Amino acid sequence: MRQIEVEYYGKKIVLSEATTAMSIKRELLRSTPVTDGAVEERIAGNMFYPDIMACVVAQDGWQEWPPTVEQFVNDWPARLTDALRDTVYELNPHWWPNYTEEEVKKKELTQPTG
Repeated sequence: MRQIEVEYYGKKIVLSEATTAMSIKRELLRSTPVTDGAVEERIAGNMFYPDIMACVVAQDGWQEWPPTVEQFVNDWPARLTDALRDTVYELNPHWWPNYTEEEVKKKELTQPTG
C-alpha cells in the first residue's frame, strides 16, 4: 500500500491508500450525517473529514486523536486540512467526491434557519 506522510510544524500524519477495512470505516463515518454545528462543520463532516480520518495509519504530535469535526474545522489550519484532503484523493482517486447540486441539498448542507 502506498503511504504519504504530511508534516506540519513538527506534527505528522501518515495517510494510506485505502484497504477494504478503511473503505468500510469511511462508509461508517459517512453513514451518520453531521447535521449540527456551523455550515462549515456540516460540509467537512459530510464530505471530506470521513475520507481523511479513514486513511490515517499513524500520527505524531496530537494529544487527542481523532479530532472532532468541530476541532478539525475550527482549530486546524486550512493549509494542513487542504494538504490532507488532496493527499487522500491522490492515494484514492476513486473516492474523489463528485457531488451534484441535488446531492448537496440532500445532505442538508445549508445554514439552518430560525
